[in-house]
Amino acid sequence: MSDSIDQASESEEWYRQVALRDFGNKNTVPGPSLIHCISCGEEIEARRRHIIPGCTRCVTCKDREESRSRHRASARRYHDE
Repeated sequence: MSDSIDQASESEEWYRQVALRDFGNKNTVPGPSLIHCISCGEEIEARRRHIIPGCTRCVTCKDREESRSRHRASARRYHDE
């Protein structure tokens, strides 16, 4: 029973941190979008730069980064069990 409570508390704290981070991101003005991706050096499409102010990665690299982030979060949760 206490394991379930601990997991719920950890989950709640994680969501709180994400919400605070996202709230902070909404209240800041992004810098200009980069022309070239910081990961691969390829040009970031003009449409992406226009739609997502302050973008620093091309679609492929951003997808890869988000996938790794989700994988790490999942592994962290699995490891904590």
